[in-house]
Amino acid sequence: MKTKTLFYSVIVSAFCLLPSTFGQGVLTPPGAPAAGMKSLAQIEPRTPISAAPFTISAGGSYYLTTNLTVSAGDAITIAADNVTLDLNGFTIRSTAASATGPAFCSMAV
Repeated sequence: MKTKTLFYSVIVSAFCLLPSTFGQGVLTPPGAPAAGMKSLAQIEPRTPISAAPFTISAGGSYYLTTNLTVSAGDAITIAADNVTLDLNGFTIRSTAASATGPAFCSMAV
């Protein structure tokens, strides 16, 4: 008789009282989700260029905000190391009759 009782106890505890059937705690979220990603400005601050002529004298990231047109000289002079220039889909052009070169920029590094 004891063996039968022991057998039933093992069966009941193994199959009926599984820990996964008990409550797992509070299901209410701790609060609103927080921003988990940084913006591009936080990762790599960028300097806008909206007029020409423009001289870049410090390393960093620069971008155009509009098409640039010059009538003489260089539109952008890069006088520093470690410079990234994003044309952002805009163009740099010259209205001078003797303009040469693909982008009309000079690099003084």
